[in-house]
Amino acid sequence: MFTAGERSLDVPLGKDRNDVRITLTNAIGERVETVTLMHAGDGALDKRGTLFILAIGVDKYPGLGNACGKDGKQPCDLTYSSADARRLVEAIERRLGAGHTNVIKRILVNGASEPRDLPTAANILDAVGLLRQATETDTVVVSIAGHGINDGANYRFLPTNAEWDGPSLRGSTVVPWHALQEAIETTKGRRILFADTCHSGGAYNQRLGNAAYHANIIAYTAARFDQEASENPTLGHGLFTFAVVEGLDGKASGSNPRQITTKDLAEYVIKRVGELAKDLNREQEPQYFKGRDAEDYVLVEW
Repeated sequence: MFTAGERSLDVPLGKDRNDVRITLTNAIGERVETVTLMHAGDGALDKRGTLFILAIGVDKYPGLGNACGKDGKQPCDLTYSSADARRLVEAIERRLGAGHTNVIKRILVNGASEPRDLPTAANILDAVGLLRQATETDTVVVSIAGHGINDGANYRFLPTNAEWDGPSLRGSTVVPWHALQEAIETTKGRRILFADTCHSGGAYNQRLGNAAYHANIIAYTAARFDQEASENPTLGHGLFTFAVVEGLDGKASGSNPRQITTKDLAEYVIKRVGELAKDLNREQEPQYFKGRDAEDYVLVEW
């Protein structure tokens, strides 16, 4: 709470134009003002501090039984979510890490050697605490892959220990989307989300798009709201991750052949996944979301 009067605030700036949004809240309501500031030369926000990477990949669902597929009678296990998580982290660290002073990563996948690195509900909720360490000059990348469901107006990500409790899922064995969303929204710095949840259902992409817009997050999803995300045994990966890695490795470079922006990556992934899906006689169109103030920025430069 502030009393009436002037206040001085230290605001980190980037090169050229900066739109500083100020939100004022009291018992009556909320008012938002935007101040545009110009800064000559590189500023504090142009520095690249620590690269935080959190990747979650779930292949195994022993507690769900044969309750998946179009008829609801197929095994729920996936094939490449863990492999996708590992490969995406490797590509992000290799391509983005060079531009940062430090890299901190956490991978939760089936087959992990340490129990704390298995993608259980408790481990996932603990792992998102890593993001609280980020500052304004850091970059945060979060990737999730596995099953998800719409439960009324709420979306749930299913960890490897998800299990049924009668006709419903046991509450302690699912991860509410708002827990992941809050962790990403409240952290600082550049924030990028890759969501490969092929069973997320109808409302999820709209929900993610709205959250990304208001929280200024760059977000990529594997498919449209009405599509499943496909895997390809020949590639050994999901189409989405395969295309993202190709793009980061240089194929997504746009008008500048020595850099890749967030928009360049989106354009490449959408086109490439469409081609790969067509080879499987399927349709899959990744989606790209960004916030109201989040500009396309350089991901990789060499």
